[in-house]
This record gives sequence, structure tokens and C-alpha cells, in this order.
Amino acid sequence: MGNHFALTYKLNTLPSRSRSKSGRSRNWLRLDTKALAVAVFFAIILSLVAYLVEVNTFSTKGFEIRTLQKQIETLKQAQNQLQVQAAQLQSFQRIQGDSQIINMVPVTSISYIQTTALSQR
Repeated sequence: MGNHFALTYKLNTLPSRSRSKSGRSRNWLRLDTKALAVAVFFAIILSLVAYLVEVNTFSTKGFEIRTLQKQIETLKQAQNQLQVQAAQLQSFQRIQGDSQIINMVPVTSISYIQTTALSQR
């Protein structure tokens, strides 16, 4: 008989076993809920820390990229200047002028060494 039926007819009620079980299960449920809340809290904190680390890393990488791009531009300008300087140093007029400064004479006739028949074999 249920408790409701016994109360309406003024009968003795049976001790409820479900109360002790539900009491235990409610305490267990409370502990489980607290543990879950703590776990969720730490998961949120861990996520925030990971987010901050990633944002910091990305901003640092962006700064490094900008610095390296500036270096690339500087090196490209230096390379262009060196190419112009190399072209000037290799120009025919410069070589001709330098040869006259050190008293070089232009070649008028070219003679090659004659080979013998023995060396041609």
C-alpha cells in the first residue's frame, strides 16, 4: 500500500526505503554536481589561458614578420645598389681607362704557338 492510501484510511504507514536511497543519491548528486562545476570552472580557466597564450604568440609572430619584411626591403635595396656598382665597374669605358692608367698597350697582332706533328698524335 502506498503512503497516500494508508493516510486516508488512518493506517500505519510503512517505512519508506526510497527516502534513504534518495537521500544518498541526492548527496551523491550534489557531490557530482560540485565536481562537475569545479571541472567546468577549471576547463574555462584553462581555455582562457590557452587563448591568451595563442593571441600573444600570434601578435609576436606578426611583429617578427614585419621586422623581417623591413629587412628584406633593405637587403633588396642594397642588392640593387651593388648590381649598379658592379655594372659600372665592368663597363668597357672603365676597363679601358684603367688599362691606360697602368700603361697597358692594346694588342696589334696575335701569334699562337705552332704544334709539331708528334704532339698532334
